Amino acid sequence: MLDIVEYDLLSIQSLRTLHKYSKESLDERNIELLSIYLEEALASFDQAIESSGSDMIWEGFIKYNQARTLYFYELLLGEHAGRWEEVMDEAITARAKLNTIINDPTGEQRSYLQEEFIDLENVARLVKINIKLAANENITDIKNTIIYNYPGYEGLLETPVLKEPYHGQSEAIRNYQQMIIRELTKEI
Repeated sequence: MLDIVEYDLLSIQSLRTLHKYSKESLDERNIELLSIYLEEALASFDQAIESSGSDMIWEGFIKYNQARTLYFYELLLGEHAGRWEEVMDEAITARAKLNTIINDPTGEQRSYLQEEFIDLENVARLVKINIKLAANENITDIKNTIIYNYPGYEGLLETPVLKEPYHGQSEAIRNYQQMIIRELTKEI
């Protein structure tokens, strides 16, 4: 159905390939299947948010996955315009809030669990950057203020999630950092 070479749908290369597709370029059966799967996923996320109450841990997980689903829905079927970014910002905010609360104020070494939650926040931030780079769009902060302008994205390499090479356990963070850095430093 879609001509994706790379396994990771959220890599810059895969996202650029997806941008070539639109509702008009897909056949009726594929549109129907995409609609069914994406609608079911969105309904499940709504139920999960309702069931989780105000649990900060679950909010970050659910909103992140909801944002990705909304993004694919918007990109491939042309609906829910702009919602993915709002929900992704909510996911980043939920993850940042959780990390702020569980941060050890004594400055002791972080626990494994703390490192994992920080990694989840950083993955969400990097995925948002990947999506914006693939679409050749300005990058905004969680308040929808433009912080890095297309085409040069001046200053983006200095953002905390990219500035220091990652040495943790998350292969996604390492790969996304490298992809973004290659994208921003390639010769035009």
